[in-house]
Amino acid sequence: MCYYFYMDKYSIINAKIVLKDTIVENSSLLVIDGIIMDIGGEAQGEVIDANGMYLAPGFIDMHIHGAGGYGSDLNITQENLASMVSFLESKGITTFNLATCCSLSMLEKMKTYLEASSYLAEHVAGVYFEGPFINPEKKGGLPIDSISKPNISYLNEILSYKVDGKPIVRVMTVAPELEGADEIIKILNQNKVRVAFGHSMTDYTTASNYSGVHITHLYNAQRGLDHKKPGIALYPFVDKEATYELICDGVHVDLDLVDFTLSTIKPNRHCLISDGMSFCGLGAGKGKYLGKDIYSDGKACYYSDNNVLIGSACLITETGKNLVKRSVLTIPELFVSSSLNPAKVLGLSDRGQIKKGLRADLILLDDELNVQRVFKAYNPGLKMLSECSRCCN
Repeated sequence: MCYYFYMDKYSIINAKIVLKDTIVENSSLLVIDGIIMDIGGEAQGEVIDANGMYLAPGFIDMHIHGAGGYGSDLNITQENLASMVSFLESKGITTFNLATCCSLSMLEKMKTYLEASSYLAEHVAGVYFEGPFINPEKKGGLPIDSISKPNISYLNEILSYKVDGKPIVRVMTVAPELEGADEIIKILNQNKVRVAFGHSMTDYTTASNYSGVHITHLYNAQRGLDHKKPGIALYPFVDKEATYELICDGVHVDLDLVDFTLSTIKPNRHCLISDGMSFCGLGAGKGKYLGKDIYSDGKACYYSDNNVLIGSACLITETGKNLVKRSVLTIPELFVSSSLNPAKVLGLSDRGQIKKGLRADLILLDDELNVQRVFKAYNPGLKMLSECSRCCN
């Protein structure tokens, strides 16, 4: 695999360019200073021949706890976070949102790391807090001591951790049935933090009092599609403004239900996520998370002492490829689900699709949708050179 980390000007030719609603055959793309400047025009600068491969936006995983042996453990270091970034980028995931349970010390570290490293800030959108204002009955693999009743003072402290004037927390999972949740949701919306319902025992009727809410890992750690008293799993089927996440590893959600969901709800509201743990992308193994022993069977991760499912071992590059192979999604729909929609939910208007004026976070894939090359748009001020010579001699 070859990486072009930064070039002032380059063109990719002979590519099948994946747009949000179509594929443009035998086309070209021009990038100047990390920005897509033209599609279909004449080549300029350094010329890269795609040889008929797909050219698509880089994947965005908006909900991932870890990968490549690294993760959002409370003792995470800047070096480990950088290693996770590098591993995910090598797989074609050019942006991610780091998911974790609520921890102020984690926020302090993330603030320090993102402010100290432009490299990290280019890749890590922020933090996804699962909690703290969730229902203990649906805590899943989250530690009980990370859960709290709605508390405005605590929330304001969480929101005080900012980078570039914005809260580090991009998404927060809330259980809407909790007393005081209304005010929590109001404050999050005021601070442009995306509210996500999840880890909740609420019924659909309660959830339906809100419009356009995001749903944390649909079907998991929430009440489902019961025929008499449905839970929030019904919400995205009815609310046409709602967005939702889906883990498609075949363990978290049965694949028949995955197929039903994706065929029923339009792809413009689906976010493919991994909910990956540190083993994500590595196969089977043993390790620790939040101080507890965990293991992976190659598809999902579990606590060793009670076999509670805590996350996936499959990257979205793999689960997405399988959705296309099984004809559940088209290739453009895959990248709407795994790039454009997550970017919108995270408020990242500068990436997520191939479009003039957006960042050139790009990947080349072969006909089997295996990632072959990665192009990352870095801040032009960093002036990082192409690293092609290191891997293509």
